Amino acid sequence: MPQHFGGSVGSQIHETTKATKLHKGLNAKGLSSFSFVPFVVKFGHHGCSILEAMKRIPVRIVTLLFLLTLPALFAVEKQYEAGKILDVQQKARTRTLYYLVNTPVTRDEPYYELTVQVKDIVYVAEYTPRHSADTLPDDWHTGTEIQLKADKRHLLVKRPGEAQADLVVVKHMPVASWKAPQQDPPAEK
Repeated sequence: MPQHFGGSVGSQIHETTKATKLHKGLNAKGLSSFSFVPFVVKFGHHGCSILEAMKRIPVRIVTLLFLLTLPALFAVEKQYEAGKILDVQQKARTRTLYYLVNTPVTRDEPYYELTVQVKDIVYVAEYTPRHSADTLPDDWHTGTEIQLKADKRHLLVKRPGEAQADLVVVKHMPVASWKAPQQDPPAEK
């Protein structure tokens, strides 16, 4: 029989569990015992009290949460980098609005193609204004230094205030393989 001392309930449970571990299914006479011993559950090959198992649960939860948040610790937001606009070209896409007696009715939608150098990589990106009447921001011209975040598919250019302009990357290449577009010769007078 387990001995209970006049201590707290926690110490009584501990003594009951300790006595049960030593008991291992035999009573004082060495015969098999079918008595119910509280707070004992079989886990695997050995007996383990529910209290001991419950102490392990928070450790497992904390470990699981740590492992789940570990990748987020390394996902630091990119900082703005310095870049330089090498070339700006205005282009247009023709969009078909509808057909009128087998004749397409179209509208030209303007966009700008910017070539930007960031460190040793040149990005060719497209900027589409919100409205067809809008133009390129005044501070974006050839040779201008800009602050941007470069991604595989987007360039986020810092604008005055808190705004960012999103440029869609069409292609990127090393600086050595980029060739400046040829300028038209000046017209003769």
